[in-house]
Amino acid sequence: MNPRMWIQRGVCLFVLLLTVSAFGQDSKRTVQERLGYPATARLLVIHADDLGMAHSVDKATFEALEKGWVTSASILVPCPWLAEVAHWTQSHPNADLGIHLALNALEAELKKQGKSLDDKGPDGWTYRQRFFLSYAYSWCSNVRPEVARLIVTTNPHSLPIFRIDNVVSNMSEFAQAFGCKTGQKMVRANACRVW
Repeated sequence: MNPRMWIQRGVCLFVLLLTVSAFGQDSKRTVQERLGYPATARLLVIHADDLGMAHSVDKATFEALEKGWVTSASILVPCPWLAEVAHWTQSHPNADLGIHLALNALEAELKKQGKSLDDKGPDGWTYRQRFFLSYAYSWCSNVRPEVARLIVTTNPHSLPIFRIDNVVSNMSEFAQAFGCKTGQKMVRANACRVW
């Protein structure tokens, strides 16, 4: 796993711990007690991430949720297999699922600061454009053909290029950010729209 991925996971864990810590201060009961366990119980909460990224990930996560191996999952929106997740949720309305809506969160944070996604920074890029550029950069790689074959046969995730292009080409926000028009490569005529 590359260092950037470890950093991202570390940041997510840190934010989770801060959230749990802050949440625990709002009540006299511990988090454990609010979950139905003794105050001093040591708990391990297993969470599945990136639901919707690939069919194999969806299938494994659905089984893990149904059998109680994991207690929650996050749906990455938009994703190539988002429609499959939406269909599954109809028959599992009590599943503990969250949605990654990072662009919406960025927009909300910018509004608090009196800014918008379309404001330009000193580099000339808007916040909206920077969002997609950073997303693409996080998956940027060169993969030799023999490594690509190994990845598609052993890894549940798509090749990096598809994790970029397939996702953002479904997003009207991406087209808006870069002025992409209908008929261009990065604007899908049959874009995935679930909600």
